[in-house]
Parts: sequence; structure tokens; C-alpha cells
Amino acid sequence: MATKGIKEVDLFFQNLSKKVDKIAAKTLIDRGKSILEVSKMLAPVDTGRMIRDTEVVVVSDTEVQVRYNADYSLYVHEDLEAQHPNGGQAKFLEIATNMEGQKVSRKIARDIGKIRGNR
Repeated sequence: MATKGIKEVDLFFQNLSKKVDKIAAKTLIDRGKSILEVSKMLAPVDTGRMIRDTEVVVVSDTEVQVRYNADYSLYVHEDLEAQHPNGGQAKFLEIATNMEGQKVSRKIARDIGKIRGNR
């Protein structure tokens, strides 16, 4: 009898772990997209190429990357001295990540709290 109980508990935690992973992955993708949108609003715009050539890439179950793919994006992001006539600022992705990133753990925790057992 005890073995059956252990197997049921193990199965419960395996299923729970799958649900948590699914929630975390979805939230990371959603928040990555949100970070990208906020960063685009903060980014300098000249031709618009830099903010069009972006993506959110799933690296693993616990990591996504928000990418600006234009070859000059890093330079624009890091150049604190540049004056942008059309608005925008340096560190646009870093600032967006700091603004939106804190919402990730809160959203994951809130959604995990909604998980119900297997009944």
C-alpha cells in the first residue's frame, strides 16, 4: 500500500512540474514580447530598420532573449553621448527590461498559485 501512495505522490509532482514549466515558459515569452514593445518606444528611430529587425527567441524552458538584429543596434544602445533628433535614448532595451522584468516573477507566481491538483 505504501508503494502505491508514493507512486501517486510522485505522479502528482511530475504533473505539477509540467504545469509550472508550461506557465513559466508562456509567461517568459509574453513578458519578452512586452519588453520588446516597451524598448521599441524608447529606442531612437532614424530609418526604422533597427526596431523592425527584432525578435523574441526561446533559448530554453527558463530563458528567452529579446534581440535587436541590426548590425548597429548594440552601438545605438550603448552610445550615451549620441543626440537623436527623432527622439529615443540609449539603453532602451536595458531600461525596458528593468521596467517590465519585475513583472515576470509576479506573473509566474500568480499563475502558479491558480494551479489545481489532478482530480
